[in-house]
Amino acid sequence: MCFPRRSAGCARRSYSKGHPTFPCSPPQPSAQALDAARPLPGGLSKFRQLGLSVAILGPTFQDLARNVNRNISSLSIIFVGRASGFLGGTLIGGVLLDYMNHFLLLGVSMLATTVGFYLIPFCKKAILLIVMMSVFGASAGVVDTGRKEI
Repeated sequence: MCFPRRSAGCARRSYSKGHPTFPCSPPQPSAQALDAARPLPGGLSKFRQLGLSVAILGPTFQDLARNVNRNISSLSIIFVGRASGFLGGTLIGGVLLDYMNHFLLLGVSMLATTVGFYLIPFCKKAILLIVMMSVFGASAGVVDTGRKEI
């Protein structure tokens, strides 16, 4: 980017492609940095947040296993619990979306996702953790089904 006036410390240089530059010109951000920093339009940002909340289970899996005093291999059933909850949530959400206000159902589902996600670290029993992951999966399934209606 060329500025119309050069300051005292700037010397004009030219690269092989013939683009004149000044050493004191500000650095331009890359296209990837601009795309990552750009907020998503309107309601789409909540789905990025929902994706991040679903993906957080991987890095925290060892801490959850330590929290319920089980080893990792015996606690892998929480993935099944979340997946079965997601399946049930998509089925129930598909039926409820035909009869309820879409925004009310999505709001309640996002609230259930938030509460379930908040309570997961406080589960001290493995069965309670599996149930909470199923509730979290069900509410995420309703949100995932309902996003197509908006």
